[in-house]
Amino acid sequence: MRAKLTDLDVYPEIAEFNREFIRLMLDPDAPDTKDLFGMPQQSLQALRHPDFPVYGSLDEVPCLLVELAPLLSSRADSPVSCHDRMRQQNAAISEEASPAWQSDVKVFAAGLLTYIWSVVRRDTAAARLFLGLRPESIASLAAMSFIEIRHLVEQAPRKLLARFTTDPRFWPDLVRVANSPDSETTAVARLAALPLLVARTLA
Repeated sequence: MRAKLTDLDVYPEIAEFNREFIRLMLDPDAPDTKDLFGMPQQSLQALRHPDFPVYGSLDEVPCLLVELAPLLSSRADSPVSCHDRMRQQNAAISEEASPAWQSDVKVFAAGLLTYIWSVVRRDTAAARLFLGLRPESIASLAAMSFIEIRHLVEQAPRKLLARFTTDPRFWPDLVRVANSPDSETTAVARLAALPLLVARTLA
């Protein structure tokens, strides 16, 4: 009997979380810095340019654009050491951010973590494919209490990072073609996330 494949259409919330994450980058109250969420400087500047049509196809990437590992208490999810420099920069940025923006980040993180918590309890395939979680982290998150999730939410402004920022081409290519009329080109840029996600979860 063939296993049922997880269908992204069943998880429209992923696009909504991606859209909200991008909105946090574009928020007028967001810190005016080149390293927000560990984003590549040129990509962040391009997103914030007045002539850049908001979102484009950015939210249609078939997985979360938010890196979850730095927010988890366990180091099992990924080799966090590769994110240490970005985490330190992000922590410094959050210290200077406006209370209103930090509050928005926490609300976003609360919704995201609650959603992930519910997904890992019912669909481990989706947790691995679309959320980029390893089995150890899936088990850890499934066992979390709401008090533990609340504790993670408080850390969100200094620990949330954009995903795939260590890849030199992902964000530059995605932003460059986000509003391209060539649907094939934009589809290729969005789908570039999948091999990166697979490599990460299997590493």
